[in-house]
Amino acid sequence: MAERFPTVEAMVAMDAARLVTAARQWDDPAAHRVLRQWVVGGEGPEARWPRLLAALAVPAPSTDLLGHRRLVAQTLPDAPPGLLAGYVGDPVLGAWAAEVLRAVGEAVEEEAVPRSSRLLWRLDRLHALAVPAWRTSFALSAIPEDEEAPSEGADGGLPNPELGALHEGFEQMAAGWPGGASALVSDLARADPATASHALQLLSDHPDEEIARPAALAYEECEKTYPTQVRQAQSAERRKGGGRRKGKKRR
Repeated sequence: MAERFPTVEAMVAMDAARLVTAARQWDDPAAHRVLRQWVVGGEGPEARWPRLLAALAVPAPSTDLLGHRRLVAQTLPDAPPGLLAGYVGDPVLGAWAAEVLRAVGEAVEEEAVPRSSRLLWRLDRLHALAVPAWRTSFALSAIPEDEEAPSEGADGGLPNPELGALHEGFEQMAAGWPGGASALVSDLARADPATASHALQLLSDHPDEEIARPAALAYEECEKTYPTQVRQAQSAERRKGGGRRKGKKRR
């Protein structure tokens, strides 16, 4: 519990790796506030920013991927651009570093960013579109049978504008991805099945069968892969901790 909710003094004294591990579990405002406090503590920003960026560049466990990327997304805009330039080629931080540098007027070629990082950045953009689409879909499914659900638009468009935004966003991403839509959904499913599954399930109902079919297959793969990742992560934690303690009953 102390690791999840440390005192300010304990937080400032943490090393960067432990801080990042703990902060993945906090809500976004708390994590942002704590990391900013940590950077200005101790030896100060000049010494601490390089350590924090190095800790963020370490790949997260498979069960913490989305939480880690959220931490990256809210932390890197505060980092010195001069340091971020050295992370454009990083497989974890590259796409986020490139976006921050472009925002301050630096020219960063897309090819300079590793494909793995560009893929994860796209996945998070897609996930951000999938969340409101899911909420609206649930709201529509909760309409009583004796009430009329929204009909399709006159042009055959989707009655759910959030779902339409997800479809449009994916189509734009797929247009610039090597191999197109079928390759992109497959790559997303392999990169982070827990996060990708939400968007892929929605995309499996896309009106274009060239998108819907591979999305449905990729979604099924996510459903198989993620439980295996969780079991592997739990097994690794037990090995790290020396196994379950004797005499402690499992409830």
